[in-house]
Amino acid sequence: ATAFFLGAANYHKNRIRWNSLLDIAYGLQRLGSKEYPFRKNEDKIYALTKISYNMINGEKLLLTSYLDFRSQFAPGFTFYDQIKYDSSVYI
Repeated sequence: ATAFFLGAANYHKNRIRWNSLLDIAYGLQRLGSKEYPFRKNEDKIYALTKISYNMINGEKLLLTSYLDFRSQFAPGFTFYDQIKYDSSVYI
């Protein structure tokens, strides 16, 4: 089972433009019978926002700034013969 959300917001007034995106998902699956635990198959948090200012009114010259955020809800693991290894990257 997977739960997800994808949303966008846009704002434009005078010389300011602001666009934002939020994409989140979390999913679990069970491989095999009930003796095997659920494992996550999708796990992401992605947010992007962009704000722009029109430098010269009526022209296409924009001063733009981006902010990008990427993460996950839970730690990631790699499984080999039912032994769990942490595969998350920590910054």
